[in-house]
Amino acid sequence: MDVKYKAVSISVFFFAITMSGTFASIIVGTMIQDYDSNITDLSYIMVLNTALPCLLASICFFKAGTPYSKQKTEMEAAKESALDKASEMGLEMLPDFTMRTIPERGPS
Repeated sequence: MDVKYKAVSISVFFFAITMSGTFASIIVGTMIQDYDSNITDLSYIMVLNTALPCLLASICFFKAGTPYSKQKTEMEAAKESALDKASEMGLEMLPDFTMRTIPERGPS
C-alpha cells in the first residue's frame, strides 16, 4: 500500500474515532438530562459506548492485517530474491542502498 494512502486511512480512522466519541458524549448527556434513568442503565450505556467501537475497530484491523501481512511476506521474498541475484552477479548492497561491485580476491 502506498504511503499516502496509509496516511489518509489512518487520518480517517482517527477522525471517525474522535467524532464517534463526541457524538457518544452528546447522546449520553442528552439521555441523562431527558430521561430519569438510574445509574445502572447509564453504566451499561457507557460500557457499550466504550466496548462496541473497540470491537468494531479490532475486526477492521484484523481484516486489514491479513492482506497486509501477505503483502509484507511477498515483499520480503522479493527482496531476498533480488539480494541473491545481486550477490550472484558480484554486487553488494551498501548502507545507502546503492550497489557496488565486489572486488575479486585472487589467491593469497
